[in-house]
Amino acid sequence: MQNREIASSLGVHTRQVDATPFAIVSGLADVAGGAVALLGRVGPALGTYYIVDAFIVVVLGGAGHIVGATVAAFAVGGLNMAFELGSTARLGKVAVLIVVIAFLQLRPAGLIVRRTRMMATPDDAASRLLPAPIGAAMVILLIAPLVFSDFCLGLLAKCLTYAIVAPGLDLLWGYTGMLSLGHGVFFGLGTYCAGMYLKLEATRETEEAMPAFMVWSGLKALPAFWKPFGSPVFAGVMAILVPATLASILGYLACRSRINDVYFSLITQAFALIIPILLIGKQGYTGGTNGAINFATL
Repeated sequence: MQNREIASSLGVHTRQVDATPFAIVSGLADVAGGAVALLGRVGPALGTYYIVDAFIVVVLGGAGHIVGATVAAFAVGGLNMAFELGSTARLGKVAVLIVVIAFLQLRPAGLIVRRTRMMATPDDAASRLLPAPIGAAMVILLIAPLVFSDFCLGLLAKCLTYAIVAPGLDLLWGYTGMLSLGHGVFFGLGTYCAGMYLKLEATRETEEAMPAFMVWSGLKALPAFWKPFGSPVFAGVMAILVPATLASILGYLACRSRINDVYFSLITQAFALIIPILLIGKQGYTGGTNGAINFATL
């Protein structure tokens, strides 16, 4: 939304327009976070890592173009997969960033340029090529479980995570101009809720009374709020409900006070710093800096 004052004077409910994408993006982050827990590790900084990569995908795909962000998600994920297979994970990440920077030097607006009335010659070339990468991605998803190793399937899962998170961020940033730097929190909380169930399942398999990090922290029994997460249904519901509740509160306060632009970004960034600090401080309940590892295999 380029001018909220003019839009409001024309009868547009600008608060609702801002709040709706924020809620949608938060929901997508919840779902992606819950899925990432299946990759085997949960930590307080996990959401930050994925959200940073998701922003790279949004910029690469072209801000304001959801299809471009989706295509870029698979492109970045594919590059990650290729480079990590040929080197280490860290070198692979550096190589991906170098490729992205080089691409943006040649095409600063991203893969697909968003159409506007100000543009005399809209760039449709990339849009005409979209069916090819999307079709290729669908074929890969169908044959992946049959031909890929567990390592490659894990990397493919990361690609899918980007494909879930990035279009949501693109919707929020590209269409409303609200740059949220705190969506890693919603992503991370969804991961924690799903991870708690997986950790309890692993504990049952080893016939332990509670997770090892609780024993190391001196806890004598499994905390009461952990016990319901032994149910996959409860964990799945909470993976959506807990982040959604926090997102609703933050979104309501921001939209109610008409906080936008850089001020909205700063508030969400502060929110993203507060939650990890709280999680790290409660090491006996959350695993602290290391988080939770060694999950059950479903």
